[in-house]
Amino acid sequence: MGDNPASSVAIPSSVSALLAEETTIDPLSPLPSFLELMLVDATTSSGRAALSAALDATASSAATSAVAYRDGWKGRFLLAVARLGRRYRAEILLILTYAIERSCLHSKSICATASESVYSLKRSKLYPMTSSDGAGSSTTAYRSLARLPTHDKTRVALIASLGPYLKDRLDTWYQNARTREQMGMNELEFASQQQQQQPLSHGSFDWRLQRKRTTEKIRSLFVLVYPYLHMTHEGTIVFYQWSYLVGRSVFYSPSLHALGMIIRRVTMADIQTQNNTKSLAQSSKELSKPKIEDAIKAARKLAGYGLVAAVMIGWASNIRTELHRRRQQWINESVSSQINTRAPNISLPANPGAGIAVPPPQPPKVMLSSNTPIQSLPLNKALCPLCRQTRVNPVASTSGYVFCYRCLVLYVRDHGTCPLTGLPCPESKLVRVYETEQEHNQ
Repeated sequence: MGDNPASSVAIPSSVSALLAEETTIDPLSPLPSFLELMLVDATTSSGRAALSAALDATASSAATSAVAYRDGWKGRFLLAVARLGRRYRAEILLILTYAIERSCLHSKSICATASESVYSLKRSKLYPMTSSDGAGSSTTAYRSLARLPTHDKTRVALIASLGPYLKDRLDTWYQNARTREQMGMNELEFASQQQQQQPLSHGSFDWRLQRKRTTEKIRSLFVLVYPYLHMTHEGTIVFYQWSYLVGRSVFYSPSLHALGMIIRRVTMADIQTQNNTKSLAQSSKELSKPKIEDAIKAARKLAGYGLVAAVMIGWASNIRTELHRRRQQWINESVSSQINTRAPNISLPANPGAGIAVPPPQPPKVMLSSNTPIQSLPLNKALCPLCRQTRVNPVASTSGYVFCYRCLVLYVRDHGTCPLTGLPCPESKLVRVYETEQEHNQ
């Protein structure tokens, strides 16, 4: 069956035709079964939920990354992105959904929504037609299919994206209005009390009070009417689905009926038509070779690659920031655990000042050569001999020399000796050194 106005579609005329197809799923039928369309609805809901979760994750990631760049322009930009993502999540989801649906519907090879294309379905315009015999004594009514016009494709994309957005908004407003009604004293009562206590001149407070009364009336009317509107909407959808299920109608939803469209399977004739169209377009393109279209296509491809590169760079930056934060947390936890577990039992004499003073031991001999990682000691004693930077979390080796915690731990794990003396230095024997600010700056 083609997609031209002259071709007709085999419409079920018997009751329960699609109900039987529910169990058999006849691949020769042009109309999909009720089960297939239910799966399409489930796929649409899952796709919206996935997009919403992706937007929430992006906003959370931007807020987390903004902490690392708190004072720079990048931090302010990420914080603005996080705020926009959280405040206008529904509107951003609306724009993304519309862009996806419009792209799929305006595609020559798909002509369906994103969820319908997953199940090899497409939309077609259904026109009522009549034919008469040669004598003109009798007429026969039938229906024919045609390709969707461009304005109908745009309408479908708007309905597919704007419908769920409006429903979510109305549900949220209804819940908020009910919550406000269930609270204690509302704004109208509070404003009335204020007017009685402090009446203002020129009727300014009266005007504000009147506006609040009007708002409260509209809110109360909305709370009263919306459940019936919601029930009517859901009941209409159920009625259309039941009619489609038992074969009384070819329209699965009221929006399809209003637009005069049906959802049908992609047939072999459609595939052949698509292949012929592609071959003709390819041949005409090779003959004409429009340079402007090639430039536009190259610009789109370059913009797409740039967008992907920007996203990947952002992800890499976020991963690097998270790894840096986790490394700092691991270092702090390691230092804290060593401080808590290492409680040396030192036995001091009863009279430490009595007797002969024992001189301190001589420091171990430093081994400096071209083969060692340290060729010379820094002149500034506050610098780490390994990285030549100001010590961070200073730690002493078994030889008594002080390094950065990270520098010494990494070296000891690889060599098991002190970097300066070459003496055995296991990681369990490292000693945390606490310096005052004056000692640290010397």
